[in-house]
Amino acid sequence: MTARMKFAEKLEPSVPRALAADSSKIGNEHGLHTICRPAKSGSIAIPETTWGSAILPHDESGSMIQAHLRFKTFIGLSIMILFGPLGNVLLGKGMKHLGTVSVHTPAQILHTLIGVFTSVTIWGGIASLMTFYLSYMLLLSWADYTFVQPSSSVSYGIVAVLSHFLLNEVISPIRWLGIAVICLGVFMVSSTPPHTTGRADVS
Repeated sequence: MTARMKFAEKLEPSVPRALAADSSKIGNEHGLHTICRPAKSGSIAIPETTWGSAILPHDESGSMIQAHLRFKTFIGLSIMILFGPLGNVLLGKGMKHLGTVSVHTPAQILHTLIGVFTSVTIWGGIASLMTFYLSYMLLLSWADYTFVQPSSSVSYGIVAVLSHFLLNEVISPIRWLGIAVICLGVFMVSSTPPHTTGRADVS
């Protein structure tokens, strides 16, 4: 037996254990599972990460975790951007339909409450805002506040469009310019990772 073969026999038992230990640490951090399989070129076991039924190298698993996190964040932001402005515009339309509210006497207060609670438009606005806040809370459970809040500011553009068509408001060029600047800032923020602290649940 040559010296090279003796050296390989000593090396083989130690290398898989070291690689598996590092892989187990990575897997525990992200809720993944690590297995070792013999390499095609030899008998040294190479750790691989399993996610569901797929077997992935560690660099690919990290990329899939980030992609899944971004997808969830995109869905949540889309719900916020849609239902937040919709809820506010529906509330505005419902209150404008009631007219100027006076609450100087008990009769006026009662009349206002009846008008509010019997308005389908106002209830639609309340339901939309509840959907908005539910999505907002879920997003904050895994994404950074400094990512969620600025990214959701694109809803100002949706507010302007809905207000123009549903409330017949006139949007001046200066307002459109300001909204465009906000959307540019949102584009810059959205290019950053949504999660930078602690552990993000990707389930």
